[in-house]
Amino acid sequence: MHITPAMIEGAYQYLLTTPPFNRWKFPDPEEVSFRVTADRVYGWYDCENGTHRISVSIKRVGQTISLIETVAHEMIHVYQAHHRRETPNSQHNKDFYRRARLVCQYHGFDYRRFW
Repeated sequence: MHITPAMIEGAYQYLLTTPPFNRWKFPDPEEVSFRVTADRVYGWYDCENGTHRISVSIKRVGQTISLIETVAHEMIHVYQAHHRRETPNSQHNKDFYRRARLVCQYHGFDYRRFW
């Protein structure tokens, strides 16, 4: 599967319509930048000059389910940053794991993918 930024954005938009994401306040997709990379990690989130950015690696993500799981994982970071619930050195904190459990329970994702 050849991942494109539009596919990452589509996954983001889809997940916004599903619990628990639809109960949390997120930035609109227009406020988020979506990138494809060739890194060793599945994906990551960062924020630069107030713009949220979700990146997904074509080296690690090659199936629809892994794309959706990766975007869901990064969306928890988007939520935390948007609501100031994380610090630069503690992205996978107690709040992150609590939210990850909810996401995995609803969607049937493998919780180990959220570590």
